[in-house]
Amino acid sequence: MNIKKHIQKINFVTAEGCFMTYKEIYDLHIQLLHVYENNEKHQGPYQKQLNYFKRQFFIAEDIVQRIFVLNQLIKIHEKSREIKINWCSEEYFK
Repeated sequence: MNIKKHIQKINFVTAEGCFMTYKEIYDLHIQLLHVYENNEKHQGPYQKQLNYFKRQFFIAEDIVQRIFVLNQLIKIHEKSREIKINWCSEEYFK
């Protein structure tokens, strides 16, 4: 059996005890990334990193690599969001 096909059939147990396949994990990452990108009004401080990982996504060879790249993109968006949240809280408590 091809190892890549075998790996894609492995199920993951989430914190709630539900099973998720690589395809389901991939779909969730795509949905979250779309939410982040649709809510971006302008380029943030991490635009170079975002561009780099977007290019990596298209050369990824399988779903596992794509999930890794999507995860990196989401982490970058969350870092950018964290900066905005900190700024808002500082402004609020001035």
